[in-house]
Amino acid sequence: MYYMWNKNRLVKSFLIPTMEKFMWRKPKIFSDLFLWTGSVAIWIKQEYQCKIIWSDLQLYSVIINKHLIENIKELKFSKLKKHLPKTNDKVDIHLRVCKFLNDLEGTEWYIFENFCPGWKFNRQYFTDNNWKRADSIRLKINEWEKLKLITKKERNYLLACLIESIDKVANTTSVYWAYLKNIKNAANKDMVYSDIWIFTNHNDNKIYQKDANLVAKDKSIKHDVVYLDPPYNSRQYASNYHVLETIAEYDTSVELKWKTGMRNYDDQKSKYSRKWEAYKALEELVTNIDANYIFISYNSDWLLKKEQIKEILSKRWEYKFEPYKYRRYKADKTENRNHNETDLFEHLHCLKITK
Repeated sequence: MYYMWNKNRLVKSFLIPTMEKFMWRKPKIFSDLFLWTGSVAIWIKQEYQCKIIWSDLQLYSVIINKHLIENIKELKFSKLKKHLPKTNDKVDIHLRVCKFLNDLEGTEWYIFENFCPGWKFNRQYFTDNNWKRADSIRLKINEWEKLKLITKKERNYLLACLIESIDKVANTTSVYWAYLKNIKNAANKDMVYSDIWIFTNHNDNKIYQKDANLVAKDKSIKHDVVYLDPPYNSRQYASNYHVLETIAEYDTSVELKWKTGMRNYDDQKSKYSRKWEAYKALEELVTNIDANYIFISYNSDWLLKKEQIKEILSKRWEYKFEPYKYRRYKADKTENRNHNETDLFEHLHCLKITK
């Protein structure tokens, strides 16, 4: 998936090397309490083979990363494979399942009715054909789940594949708070329901759909190294990715409002996106975390200034600050932007807890 402000390009070049240099050891348990893309924790899972703790409020993100982080071995689809068309090809079972779902005919149902130009709301997040196919796949996954033909881990894998696949043909700039007036070339392509790789390890990784501050207060959840990447600005992520949340929830009784089909997200609003609450929320979070190291990644251009973060963190702990310069993400035309800088700094605030 493509996220604005994701850390994929910073992981190997800046974040991981800086953390390693500060700690001088590998993490035993790595906790990432603001899930999003999971790029940092996925890298940690691959390279260090340590236990991963993860949390986020949005279901679609939790589903994707339950597959990427919690699934630690190949999925068997033991019950479902008896119900799939027989084939002589020696293809892995999860690829057979993906092909079966990819070949389904489209259905005019919940997603199509709410997010396509061919229905009364005329919301063109996707083409009619792609949304019909998404509905068919989503309904089939529901059917298999009700018949107990798939496990929870297999369900998460199949939903993660759907969310990732449909996102590739979205008619947006990268976020879903608005759609484009005209269908762009990438959105005109047929969706290909495709596999997401499984990287195995042998740890009991855990994903929580829970507020980061509540995870920090829960003393039954053990931490060693904690990485925090809180929201930077006033735009709520729940509104930025509400369409993907609707696909994940598939709660057909929920009313979708306004021109964009927004769902109610009052229970998913982040204090970190409110300037008057962000400082206190961060202070509470780091105070309650029982860990050996805490790393906070924050952007130079947003709500909290580096001096404010330093004020919070340097009261009790061994503290270090590392900046990294990179190019600003740009989803709109330069003349429409209310800022002139083309470069930003990513700030990594490093803490060693002295007990």
